[in-house]
Amino acid sequence: MPQWSAGAGAGIGFAADERGAPLAPWATLGARADVLFGQKRPPDLGVGPAVLATTSWFGDARLLTGPTFFLPLAEPFGVGGTVGAGLWLAPGGAEPAIGARALLGARGFNYLGSYSMAGGVELGFDRSLGSASRTALSAQLQIDGALLAIPFLWAVTALRDGIR
Repeated sequence: MPQWSAGAGAGIGFAADERGAPLAPWATLGARADVLFGQKRPPDLGVGPAVLATTSWFGDARLLTGPTFFLPLAEPFGVGGTVGAGLWLAPGGAEPAIGARALLGARGFNYLGSYSMAGGVELGFDRSLGSASRTALSAQLQIDGALLAIPFLWAVTALRDGIR
């Protein structure tokens, strides 16, 4: 059964412009969703597609898609990676981009359903392939989307059913 996951992250990043001059560190925000196939039990390698979106404090957007994997080392902890291609949207325009992510974290195996919670530390590299030649490095703490949804679900339930 495929195991899918979605989450968001926040962290710090560094960038270099087309001349290679380093720029000041900036806050980075991201979101990701993926589906892993091939895991029939927790220690199995999972491989599948992923979609990533990252921003440098809303000054740009990097949208990537590509293959991803997660290799459990000791349940539920493991390592994962994603490589992708997509677009780098910046004030100067949109350019093709490539990127890679490495994850050290946890990903549960759902025996009864298809959603698996995930989280950890993600290191990222992005490079634009256009004339601007931007490069970005980032480190983010990834948190599962289900955990982020809990306060909103509580609020909706309280508004609908009343607080008791």
